[in-house]
Amino acid sequence: MSVSIRIPDATFVNKIAEIYPIPEHAKLVSLLGGDQAASLKNIVLGSQNIPSVTGSVGYSPGYATVAGPEKYIDTGFVPSGAITFIAVAKDLPASSQIFGTYTPAGGSLSEDWLGSQSGPFRFRVNGSNAVVAGSRDGWKFIAGAWGADDKQTIYVYQADAMTMSQYDYALDNPPEHSLKLGGSSTMAGTDIDVAAIMYYDKGLSAAEIQKVYNWTKVALAARGITLS
Repeated sequence: MSVSIRIPDATFVNKIAEIYPIPEHAKLVSLLGGDQAASLKNIVLGSQNIPSVTGSVGYSPGYATVAGPEKYIDTGFVPSGAITFIAVAKDLPASSQIFGTYTPAGGSLSEDWLGSQSGPFRFRVNGSNAVVAGSRDGWKFIAGAWGADDKQTIYVYQADAMTMSQYDYALDNPPEHSLKLGGSSTMAGTDIDVAAIMYYDKGLSAAEIQKVYNWTKVALAARGITLS
């Protein structure tokens, strides 16, 4: 006698999002969308860190919309040492801060952020820019990494192809503020659609970034988001 077990599609989709890459260094993996309760989750096993929201954030199936100024999702992580932070964002404005360590409520902007400005993607540290050119249209996987050697690398995927650029810029150590996703006081009115945010306590290598990208592409496709 044989037994046939059928797993519903919805159950399978949910299980995909529970098996995240590079688990030994993952501190935050959040897949956004649906509503606030569903978005402000961290699927990293054993993590006590849960993202929080300041200001109004809109929620749609598969993603959240953060509109500046002074509206953001706070990861709660103050970066220190080697780190990687990742965002999947859509149709970025010409000047938008995706991730940053800035002072909210009218304070001055910190110089550490990952975003888009005047065309290319920029990973800005201490007033210096790592730049990767490319289209801002569609859903983009963008990662910024600092290694133990203080080398700063930005990775952007376009049509499954990785583009990267590396610079010798040290992270402010320690920064004064936690990493936030959204608009700052100097980038008012930049609405940003975001499907995923991630934080690792290691400067991930290109091969590790590729693993994270592969997992993210599958997990988001199951949620109706197609990376471009």
